[in-house]
Amino acid sequence: MVLWLLVEFGFRRGLTPVLAPWLGSELGADAVSSILGFSLATAGIAWWGVRAGITPAEAYGTYVAVITTAMAFVLKHLVVDLSISPFRTTALLVLALGLCGLRARYGTTSSTIVHVLMNSIETALVIFTLG
Repeated sequence: MVLWLLVEFGFRRGLTPVLAPWLGSELGADAVSSILGFSLATAGIAWWGVRAGITPAEAYGTYVAVITTAMAFVLKHLVVDLSISPFRTTALLVLALGLCGLRARYGTTSSTIVHVLMNSIETALVIFTLG
């Protein structure tokens, strides 16, 4: 979790100011930085976990893996997005449990697609609202 936070926070806070003038938009630069940080963090942590033989669902059970992952998801978003409120925390927890449930039932691809769709819809709403 700490590794994930460092990679994504570093990309979003470090790369966004560099890309913003080039892309002409800080919001666009943040989106590109998020995609790069998310992709690299996912690939790196998955690679490291496989090499280290980490299989939390097998070791502790699906329910413990879902709860742990959901809590890590919420904490990551609260820290990286620098946004803490009761509504946001509750919404993130519900989303995290839903994504974990999708992952446990239908596999990683299903939860990833839903996550990307939700982020895309939220980003589109922000762009249209600001524009």
